[in-house]
Amino acid sequence: MTDSSLEGVCVLVTRPEALGGPLAQLVADAGGEAIRQPAVEIIPADDIDAIGERLADDGPFDIAVFVSVNAVTFGLDAVPDDEEEDGMPLLAAIGPATRRALENARRCDISPATGYTSEALLAEPELQDVEGMRIVIVRGTGGRELLFEELDQRGALVHIAEVYERRAPESMPDDVLQKLADGKIDLITATSVEILNNIVASVDGEVAEALLDCQLVTASSRVVQRAGELGFRHPALLAGAPDDGALLASMQAWQQQRLQNAPASVVEPESTQAQPESTMQQEPSMTKQEAAGEPQGDSPAPVPAPAEPAPAEGSGGGKALALLALVVALLAGAGTAYTWSQQKNLASGLDAANAAALADAQAAVNEAQSVADKLMADLAAADRQTEDATADIEAKVATDIAGIEASSAQLRAAQQRLTSGIEDNSNAIDRMSGRIQSTEAAIDTLRGVSATVRQSWILAQAEYFMVTANDALQLSGNPDVALAALQNADARLQELGDPGLSQTRAVLAQEISALRAMPKPDIEGIVHELGGLAARVDQFEVANELPSRYGSDTEREAEGESAWERAKSVVSAAVRDTVNVRKATAEDKPLLAPEEVFFLRRNIELQLEVARLSALRAEPAVYAESLRSARRWLTNWFDPEDSAVGSAVEALTRLESQDIKPALPDISASLRALRSAPVQRGDSG
Repeated sequence: MTDSSLEGVCVLVTRPEALGGPLAQLVADAGGEAIRQPAVEIIPADDIDAIGERLADDGPFDIAVFVSVNAVTFGLDAVPDDEEEDGMPLLAAIGPATRRALENARRCDISPATGYTSEALLAEPELQDVEGMRIVIVRGTGGRELLFEELDQRGALVHIAEVYERRAPESMPDDVLQKLADGKIDLITATSVEILNNIVASVDGEVAEALLDCQLVTASSRVVQRAGELGFRHPALLAGAPDDGALLASMQAWQQQRLQNAPASVVEPESTQAQPESTMQQEPSMTKQEAAGEPQGDSPAPVPAPAEPAPAEGSGGGKALALLALVVALLAGAGTAYTWSQQKNLASGLDAANAAALADAQAAVNEAQSVADKLMADLAAADRQTEDATADIEAKVATDIAGIEASSAQLRAAQQRLTSGIEDNSNAIDRMSGRIQSTEAAIDTLRGVSATVRQSWILAQAEYFMVTANDALQLSGNPDVALAALQNADARLQELGDPGLSQTRAVLAQEISALRAMPKPDIEGIVHELGGLAARVDQFEVANELPSRYGSDTEREAEGESAWERAKSVVSAAVRDTVNVRKATAEDKPLLAPEEVFFLRRNIELQLEVARLSALRAEPAVYAESLRSARRWLTNWFDPEDSAVGSAVEALTRLESQDIKPALPDISASLRALRSAPVQRGDSG
């Protein structure tokens, strides 16, 4: 049996019907058994013709972006192509598989140099200066919104063409369920979170338990994470790329190691990986499209999650040098052992011993080479993940800052309008009081004016003030204007001295007291205090920050040492300065790299800014949650012994208890009492 054989291995291929055939054929060619059971169905949109007509009417487009092979299959014909104008529009692919599909059908003008994600495509030069351009994104229903939002932010006129849908099959056939229950299926492919969710949803009972014992194969780190959440008992195999060849290679490596009674090369779910990722996201989560199972591009982008800290800038070269030195030492040791063994056996004439020594030395060399290859691959993967996580965080921070600036501008405009409205109401009340007094004086001077007409007029004034008070409180939330209006209404009723208005005045007195007793939070003071805290974030001491470099203070070349002793000293110093083995405790916190500390401080500033805006908008829920998030980050990641940190935590706890939107009392009872009071109303006409 060859190393690449899958003889005796049963693989459940779950890719869609149109995509699963090549992988199943590769498995069969390698000697394995492939069972095709699509876990998702791809169907064209019902109105695909209407979509093409709409795009023809909306065009011409400057750029057409295709997010998957299915988008090319179902949507390429719907995108108009004007060959007379240099083949416009430019055709863009989100990853290599989509690029190949475009090239086979028409052409591909834009695609990422590395990576398979929306972020990688957005980094291409052709998509930087797109202000005023017309761009169409061809995708499936409910696709990821990052491309649309970012291109729209850059000033492009973006259209969406959803040309296909993804549906879950109704159920698995009975023979496949029986094979799962009997443990006859060894490997299951799951190239997206949606496919994995559909597989789990299609089984129950004993079959579901048997499914969790199967070995998953994927090319998506999100699938690895989701498998851990669903309770799969074996960490998923993570292929190096999303194509069929990489998936097959991962299966073959697993089979080879299984035959050698050694554990397969697996990747733990992201929450337990040793490879560092960014810690700047508040919580690890999937987008709403990923939760529904929609894969984004040719391979979903990794989800940043708080995990082990990223390596400090500039330390990768030192680690690589140390690893290479270790490999050189291992190879040198193996060669020395072989030479010594060979000389000894030649001297003694023991040919059998010489052959055994040669085999042992060759095995040692092979093992050392294998260790070196794995260490270099791990280091390269860690560097790629760090770069991707940093790009994700920078893009999100930029988007959040832009959103906050826009919200601030809207809030300032709303405040100006509200202030202007309050001033207008106050001026109107003052003018109305003057007019009423002038009118009263004029009425009193008129001959023949009866007491009934005057009483009706004063009652109308009081009712007007009560209506104004209710409007000011309920519509503008201004208790001061409402209090002034009710006091004017009470003064008018007092002038009449009518016993029938006694109950109305009693209710008015209660409402006036309720308005005077309302708490008045110092919103301006809260906003200024939060601004001061945000300005001091850079002064807080981090509890566990990663040093900028590793190195030995004793690195020197001793005189008189042999070459072997100097090599051994270099390797020992490299290992001692790079690796520190000790027992982990629950209180241990991961080290934070300088760039992670920077984004942590910026996130705290963003939360404090959100709290300021929430206080101005009178949104208590958002205000409290923002302060809690900022306080939790300060407590978890900064030095509690730092007086500045302790003072900030106390201030956030105190501000969180502030009620920025006190309950408004009901002042409508006085108006109802006035309208039903037993008083005589004359005809004012």
